[in-house]
Amino acid sequence: MRYSVPGICLCLSLLFSHVIYSQCPTANPSQTLTPPTCPGGNDGKILVTVTNGKAPFTYALISPSPITVPPQSGNEFTGLIAGSYTYQVTDACGNFQTRTVTLADGNNGSFGVNMGNLQYEGCDSFSIPYKVAAGILRPPYTSTITLPNGVKQTHVFNSSDLLPPGSGYALLDTFRFKYHHAPNTFEDIIFDMTNGCNYAINFTAGLAFYLNMRAVTSIQGCSNSLTYTFDQNVDNSPGSTYQVHCNTITYKLISPANVLLATQVNNSTFSGFPPGNNYRIVREDCCGKDSIYFRWEPRPALDLYATTFTANGKSCKEGAAGISVSLLSPMTQVDLILASGPPSITFGDGTVHNYTYPDTLKKVAFSVNNNLTLNYFTAGTYTLVAVDTCGNRDTVVITMPSSALRHSTLTTTLKKGCVNDNKIIFTAQSNSSGSDGNIRIADQFWNAFGFPLTDSVVNLPPGTYNASYTFSKQGSPFYYFKGMSSYSCDILQSTIVIPAYTQPTFAAVPPAIAVCSNLRNIALLPDSNTGVSPYTYRISAGAATTPFQSSNVFTGLTAGSYTLQLADACNNSSSKVVAIDTLSVPPVNVAGTVCTGSNTILSLPSSPYYTYSWQRPNGSIENSNTLTLNPLTTNDLGTYIVSATSNINGCANTKTHQLVVKNCSIAVLPMTLLQFNGNRRGNTVVLQWRTADEINTSHFMVERSTDGVHFTAIQKVMVSGESTGNYTATDYQPLPGLLFYRLEMVDRDGKGTYSATLSINNDNNIITVTPRLINDNSELKVTHTASTQGAVIQITSLDGRVWLTQPVAKGSLQTAINTNGLSKGNYLVVYSGNGTRTAVHVVKL
Repeated sequence: MRYSVPGICLCLSLLFSHVIYSQCPTANPSQTLTPPTCPGGNDGKILVTVTNGKAPFTYALISPSPITVPPQSGNEFTGLIAGSYTYQVTDACGNFQTRTVTLADGNNGSFGVNMGNLQYEGCDSFSIPYKVAAGILRPPYTSTITLPNGVKQTHVFNSSDLLPPGSGYALLDTFRFKYHHAPNTFEDIIFDMTNGCNYAINFTAGLAFYLNMRAVTSIQGCSNSLTYTFDQNVDNSPGSTYQVHCNTITYKLISPANVLLATQVNNSTFSGFPPGNNYRIVREDCCGKDSIYFRWEPRPALDLYATTFTANGKSCKEGAAGISVSLLSPMTQVDLILASGPPSITFGDGTVHNYTYPDTLKKVAFSVNNNLTLNYFTAGTYTLVAVDTCGNRDTVVITMPSSALRHSTLTTTLKKGCVNDNKIIFTAQSNSSGSDGNIRIADQFWNAFGFPLTDSVVNLPPGTYNASYTFSKQGSPFYYFKGMSSYSCDILQSTIVIPAYTQPTFAAVPPAIAVCSNLRNIALLPDSNTGVSPYTYRISAGAATTPFQSSNVFTGLTAGSYTLQLADACNNSSSKVVAIDTLSVPPVNVAGTVCTGSNTILSLPSSPYYTYSWQRPNGSIENSNTLTLNPLTTNDLGTYIVSATSNINGCANTKTHQLVVKNCSIAVLPMTLLQFNGNRRGNTVVLQWRTADEINTSHFMVERSTDGVHFTAIQKVMVSGESTGNYTATDYQPLPGLLFYRLEMVDRDGKGTYSATLSINNDNNIITVTPRLINDNSELKVTHTASTQGAVIQITSLDGRVWLTQPVAKGSLQTAINTNGLSKGNYLVVYSGNGTRTAVHVVKL
């Protein structure tokens, strides 16, 4: 078959071996998972549903599942504990699909308890209300309080006791109890609660927090005296948060000299007295009296304290740090002045911010713990001044080291796995010493601390995933100098695309093949872009079968049809039927044009089992799978001999074909029919022929005719694929008389060409013709058996056209034929008589 190439790319259609593919449809299993009800439970389920594939199916749980189940016809597995399960579905073709799924542990129904404050019910009588919030209900719920004296109260709530959905809480309850608290002691009430899955919450409520007096100082105005409050939030004053005493509480302030200085009702705040030791406050209500002694402290001087710690996580901007500021005096509000420092800061994204000096933050409110955080600072030395409302000042100088500037990174890696079982591994790195952000991947969150932080997200289906590391800062409240409050926290992000899992399949090219001593070694070639390696292989049907093996090479095979099976690391398989025949030169790909002056690249597919050589028109040889003609010159035009040598486990053989390169065209030479002859052997006709350059040839059709015009196919012969082929075909039921045979040579694309026609005589009706080679106008002498009435001799062309007809005299044994009117060419001399037809091939020179 010939090809021409006017364009820029051509793949010459040549195959490794004769291959026929046949496959079962791939089963597509999916699953519905039902976790155990409670953690550690054994009532989990896996329901498998299959689409496509060829039924019936069997289902199994295989190792390393925590529970294994042999193949069964049912598609549901029950009585399962939590864990990673591997199930396998096998179809009627023997192919199997394997999936690994994670059956989550049961949900413990975690809940939260919102504990209310201690409430006064009467003398030594109190109540504590509480609310329970639960997303997933796991009744019954059991709650218990234990008083300091060991007395317990227990409440149990079943499903019928819970609030209806949408109420906001699962239940509301209140414990009421009697207990006498000794003044100035530290006693706790213990609260415990569990649900039906044994999820438990417990905490303590300190009675001292509500019932003991304690001195809390503050500064009012510019006075040199401190103000003291003794029952903050519980003295029944208008600002009190809750009531734990009788309606009327009397507070008396006693001097160190035991003199009554002041008496107040429902107000435990006193001020305006000089510093000193052994002041006493007496509290009395309808239930009793108690008192405490305290020292009245003088007003302290303004004392500003500022610190920075190496990588303290107080900044949420790359390349910046925060300064922690506190007051070592009970002030609540000052002005903070940034007096001096570096001129500017450059953030991690390249943004430059210029500092302003001086820069003042007015009326900075300090939190209860008396500290706050200032942002954002670069490395350098800063001067910070605090000024209170009374004009008092304090100054600190602080140096920010470069090591304190934040530096964080996030890297992600995809580990491609089986169906819906991919993994994203991340590593977060930061020079922070504490929690400084959160990481989110596929709706899972991590608090960023303990660096380097490495973790993973598993059981991921295909899709596009975003990984983010959102910076945060510690030490609220936060304050910012001029122009910095609008800066947002940095976010490190990356996008991970997980491709869909594809079933393992063989490569598009047929198996590599080498033939030795009429046996075949083959090497199966998987498509490495499908499935998950490593792969295993077997022959499941054919003249030989094998178990699964890691090697892709099979040796000692006879020619024939085999079912080859490929399985990947996910235990999914596919198969195809391949007819193993012989080696041929693989396809030649042409890149570029084949016109002189152009860059032309001829290439053969790379294979670990094949080596190639190109013999140029000038006889030089290149050993490579690629031949580059750059530029293509007139010296490159001509016939190339392309050789492919296969070597599989020491078995090696070579095939060649010829490639003709012309200016702007390229062609593969067709097969050459070197010889075609035949003869009668007893009651059969044996045909023999020999070929060369069987390139792209599929098979031969042997055709027979009784008149040389109308032919019928009687036999199909496959090509051997050898560089020269020798063939034999036998007609076991030949018709009597003269017969005509020809060969149709069929290419792999289905197109065919015909050989010359061969005539075979009946052995019982032999004629002789002399001469067989006719020079000029030589006369033919045809010797035959004694003729009967009506015998004729015809001279026909090989395609059956009649050029001359001459009657034969009755009883004669020889007839002369004049050939003056015949042109040069091949002819048949056909004798018809005595009920038979006999022909002899002659040539007019």
